[in-house]
Amino acid sequence: DYRERAEGSGDLLHRLRAAKLSAEAASLAGDLEGARDLLDEALRYGEAPIVNWQLRLLAGLLAGRAGDAEARRGHFVEALAALERLAARLPDQTLRRRLLAGEAAQTLRRG
Repeated sequence: DYRERAEGSGDLLHRLRAAKLSAEAASLAGDLEGARDLLDEALRYGEAPIVNWQLRLLAGLLAGRAGDAEARRGHFVEALAALERLAARLPDQTLRRRLLAGEAAQTLRRG
């Protein structure tokens, strides 16, 4: 499966994306704790802002579903910081503004 191949490749982006997909699948299957564990593990792999903000957003949403408001807020703060790091790297100011004004960024700011 993709997750096994990604782990075997050692490529950070593939590992993070595979973990996100696995966590989403676990969540949809009703395994909230398993999904959260997968995300916690993936977040220890390393930083790639293009994926980390998505992992943190998902982790925050799942924490909220589990009733853990503190973890939700913490993940959202980290997700917004990763999204801002990603935006800072973009050469196009319009794209940067759109990214930071988008629905995901708004959700993260609302906590």
